[in-house]
Amino acid sequence: MSKVTIELSSPGIIELLKSDEVSDICEKEAERMTKAAGFPYVSDVRKGWTRVIAGGYQKKKVDKDTDVCPKCNKAHPNCRCHKGKNK
Repeated sequence: MSKVTIELSSPGIIELLKSDEVSDICEKEAERMTKAAGFPYVSDVRKGWTRVIAGGYQKKKVDKDTDVCPKCNKAHPNCRCHKGKNK
């Protein structure tokens, strides 16, 4: 049997945990979980110092059209495309 050595790189792991791909996965899962709750919650994904953070927050009333994401037509607080922000 051969020996396998795996060396972990902290900056590489942090880069992976903060990547757009992981962010997209977390956003989809958070949205799925908030829909399953049956209450008016919205998913929120943001990047922290070391990883992507996903959560569900109570939905606020949307009074203006500017509060709705023009890309996906949903009201979520930290959308990356909201108000012209890029990914």
